[in-house]
Amino acid sequence: MQDTQTHRIAPAPQTRNVVRLDPTDTGTTDPSRAYQLFHGLSLTDTEDLIASATEELDVLFARIRAKHFDCNFGDLPDLGYEVAATAKHYGLDKIGKVAMDMINCARTHDPMALAAVVARLGRLVHRAPEHLWTARDAQ
Repeated sequence: MQDTQTHRIAPAPQTRNVVRLDPTDTGTTDPSRAYQLFHGLSLTDTEDLIASATEELDVLFARIRAKHFDCNFGDLPDLGYEVAATAKHYGLDKIGKVAMDMINCARTHDPMALAAVVARLGRLVHRAPEHLWTARDAQ
């Protein structure tokens, strides 16, 4: 019989609140912002608004992913601020918070935490339409 041990690796102190390997990470929306966005819109206008938000965030995240892949970390804070502003405009609070985490990781030159945060940001950006529809339906 083989002797096995389980080891738990603790994250570095500066990344303790950033590194989360959670594939079911859910986003949050600002209900007051969602109300302002969707109040009085027809279904077609709502679809257009959500498509626009999704496209903006997808384009920004593609640029982030390319800069991260090329190890061009100096441009990530500017892109992170763009993502945070776009997310705030659409009431996607969690995306904005994770974008700010990405900015902090890029500025502190922490490549391990940065990789985790970029992955987390990608998951949230790809689920943004779901969160926007949920916010609209919650009105």
